[in-house]
Amino acid sequence: MTATTLAIELRTVPDPERGNVIGEALRAIYPESGKSIERLIRRMENPDIPEDVWRGIEDAEDGRLVESDCAAETLESVFAERISGPFATLEPDWKDRVRNAASKPEKP
Repeated sequence: MTATTLAIELRTVPDPERGNVIGEALRAIYPESGKSIERLIRRMENPDIPEDVWRGIEDAEDGRLVESDCAAETLESVFAERISGPFATLEPDWKDRVRNAASKPEKP
């Protein structure tokens, strides 16, 4: 069977089954790429989920999350410790300015 024949035959298979066939073929061809293939298939099965949501899900799966409350508390304590150090004194509203800057949406 040629690649062209296989591609033509694959188009005749209903969508859900086609996805299963392609997923199994990718897993067989690239067994070392399990997580990447599973993520690709998951995205193909759920095209209505935005890219930034997928990145967040994958960051969580890979343990790349920071608890925002904890991070803010840590940041404040670091700034508070440094105020008496060799750094210039911060303005009285520095915490508000940092919070405001952090809450602004990112520009694409």
